[in-house]
Amino acid sequence: MFNLGSSYEEGLGVVRDYVQAHIWFDIASRLRIKNAAKKRDVIAKNTTPAQITEAQKLAQKWLREWPDSARN
Repeated sequence: MFNLGSSYEEGLGVVRDYVQAHIWFDIASRLRIKNAAKKRDVIAKNTTPAQITEAQKLAQKWLREWPDSARN
C-alpha cells in the first residue's frame, strides 16, 4: 500500500494522482505502516480540502470492504 501510494505520488508506472496517493498512504497509515502518515500529510499539501475528503472516504470504503482474512 505504501509502495502504491509512492507510485501515484511520483507517477511511476501510473499517471501521477495525488488523490490516489493520499488514499493508499491513508490506508497504509491506518494499518500502521511506517512513515505512511508522514507521506499522507505531505500529499495533503498538494491537494484541496475536497480532494482530501474524497480520498478519506474512498480509503474508508476500501478498508470496510477488504476482507479480514486478507489482513493476516
